[in-house]
Amino acid sequence: MSREQKDLPFELKAVSESGTFSGYASIWNVIDSYGDKVERGAFKKTLGEHKTFPLLWAHETREPIGTIWGREDTTGLAVDGEFDLNVQRAREVHSLMRKGAVRGLSIGYQTIKEDFDKASSARLLKEIKLYEISAVVFQACPGAVVQDVKAADKTAVLELIERYIRL
Repeated sequence: MSREQKDLPFELKAVSESGTFSGYASIWNVIDSYGDKVERGAFKKTLGEHKTFPLLWAHETREPIGTIWGREDTTGLAVDGEFDLNVQRAREVHSLMRKGAVRGLSIGYQTIKEDFDKASSARLLKEIKLYEISAVVFQACPGAVVQDVKAADKTAVLELIERYIRL
């Protein structure tokens, strides 16, 4: 099996001045521009194996810019991320995200189980091994945009970290 990269539907809910953000890196049962759709539960195993994933700039493994946490909910793969603002590229991408110039996320993954959905003529991704999530300029799903930018204090960041420690 080969490693794949693709942009998936993403809705960014908030980006703070402290470098944290939240949103969706994948939405269930939406056909993307590659003709694939992700089935609910596809990330369950990989999320059980890993608590965090690298946040990269445009899938560039030489440019990690932070850390990202994920969880499945009724909508899709919900994510919370934190830019490492000690890294120059992270500061740049964070600034561009706050201004709305960088609006999407893309996943680097390996397909473990797939099927074909005859009704929609789409490849159905049933199990995905997630390697990384990248901030990108163009995502595969129209409407996956930044909706809100707000500041966060240290308490909010600590609550985010504590939430994922309990997982």
